[in-house]
Amino acid sequence: MPGKQEQLNQILDHFGKIDEVDTRGVKPTFNVIEVTNVFREDVPKPSLKSESALSNAPEKERGYFKTKRIV
Repeated sequence: MPGKQEQLNQILDHFGKIDEVDTRGVKPTFNVIEVTNVFREDVPKPSLKSESALSNAPEKERGYFKTKRIV
């Protein structure tokens, strides 16, 4: 089994071969299959009231979740 350096060299050699291919006139392909937006419409909806969102919080302060400081 070839070592990692040799494997990397083989991969880079392969990219070199790909670079030799004449692709002038070939339209770029970003997706090989037709892609459609499967997301829902972004429609504003009423959200949870602060009291409901904070109801199970282990710690809260002045209407916000209270957590340990992360620097």
